[in-house]
Amino acid sequence: MNKEIKGLVYAGATTLLWGFLGIVLKFILVDLDSLSVVWFRFLSAFLLLLVLFLIKKPGDLKIIKRPPLLLIIAGVSLGLNYYFYMLGIEYTNPSITNVIIQVGPILLAFVGVVIYKEQIGFRQGVGFLLALCGFSLFYYDQLSSGAGDIYTDLNFGINMTVLAAIFWVIFASLQKKLTRDYSSHQINLLVYLIPTLMFLPLIDFSSFFNLEASVWAILLFLGLNTLFAYGALGEALKYAPANKVSIIITLNPIITLIAMNIMDGMGFDWLGKEMTSVYGYVGAVLIVAGATFAILRKSHTKRNNKSS
Repeated sequence: MNKEIKGLVYAGATTLLWGFLGIVLKFILVDLDSLSVVWFRFLSAFLLLLVLFLIKKPGDLKIIKRPPLLLIIAGVSLGLNYYFYMLGIEYTNPSITNVIIQVGPILLAFVGVVIYKEQIGFRQGVGFLLALCGFSLFYYDQLSSGAGDIYTDLNFGINMTVLAAIFWVIFASLQKKLTRDYSSHQINLLVYLIPTLMFLPLIDFSSFFNLEASVWAILLFLGLNTLFAYGALGEALKYAPANKVSIIITLNPIITLIAMNIMDGMGFDWLGKEMTSVYGYVGAVLIVAGATFAILRKSHTKRNNKSS
């Protein structure tokens, strides 16, 4: 297996983990509230990464003593991203949140144009236009299917998911700057620890009592998902071109939509009713295509900057 294929396999692993993540999160809401799930994800990911540091690079743990301000802000932003994304899943369903969360990479590309004065090319312009059309079509399709309380919950869930995307953009923008001085593992260690401490006073620990073994297994999976998905993404970018990795990663909403339709047909009521029509699927494809074009242009710009 050559390096590029190896990288694309890692990218596929990340895509699968993210594609099914929302479904697993929706399932766990049967037993725990959103905040408790988010807190446990960060706690378990932090503890697992801490053990790896203690074994391999204990000296790098000094960053915990005096974390830089930007890293603290990045940790808070990622914590809010996880929480608002979880609320999006709670009030809508995994397919809707995984499509709407694509606002994140599109906004990040837009930030590059507005703040960092990156030139907008034809490909990126097409990406923004496709994404705008896709979001409009997908949003209209979902709203036209809702009524009463469903309509209210849908609006709230979509708004929470957009907020999650905004905080992810803040995190990603800060991470780009922080990687100049710190390793990605050091950054991850802190951005897992900060939300763990931030949400700690708000957790109702009684909700963890008397959980079945299967629920604990799912909670552990969620913590491992955080580590493995980002770890596989790092390996993918190490072996394969960023533009090819980006194309694969942006397909994860399609995986969610397919899985949701299969599980909806099997009668899994806890997922929430899948209301997407053919127009919604067209909108989702346009969103994914738009995000791909925007990311491709952004990666191309980065390569040009590195070679200059």
